[in-house]
Amino acid sequence: MRGIAITTIAALALAGCQSTRMAAEPDTRAALTSCAAQLQRDFPDIMKHVGEGLEQISDDALPTPQEARRLPAFHRAMADCGRAAIRERAERYPYAIAAITKWFADSDRVYAAWAKRKLSWGDGNRALQSYQAEMLASATHAEQQANAVAAQQSVATTAAMAENRARSDALLGTGMALLNSRRGVTCYGGGVVASCNEN
Repeated sequence: MRGIAITTIAALALAGCQSTRMAAEPDTRAALTSCAAQLQRDFPDIMKHVGEGLEQISDDALPTPQEARRLPAFHRAMADCGRAAIRERAERYPYAIAAITKWFADSDRVYAAWAKRKLSWGDGNRALQSYQAEMLASATHAEQQANAVAAQQSVATTAAMAENRARSDALLGTGMALLNSRRGVTCYGGGVVASCNEN
């Protein structure tokens, strides 16, 4: 029963975090687990319908009027659960923000349709699964693009450093040639170190 709540909150918090370097911190995982348990205690009537299990995705029933009235509070509580973790991930992985924003909008439509009793539990659960998969794929793609850009920038920085080193060597060589042209002084060396001796 807690499956979709944990999955949904984790998706909110980890949005696109497929790589191991972006895995949830133990504190974040513990907070999400605690939050999911709180949702189970506060909204057992809704939690029994929301999930990824066969029973939940094949549930053709519409929310009852009472469940529909409680859905906005459930939705707010679930969003509150993931807010700090989302903020942390957005600061650390800004490329996932667009995917998270779209996922919020897509998911909000499901909760609104449930609250209006225009969507069955099963159809909503399947839609949430689909939106979550799209969000994770989009965030992963954005992560890959960010990594590619970072790699290109690293290559460009390395090339610029090599070019600066070559210029320094050329300037040093020119300086040594000028010094060597003076009578009685011999300079030798390479790189950024040169030694001159008077003859």
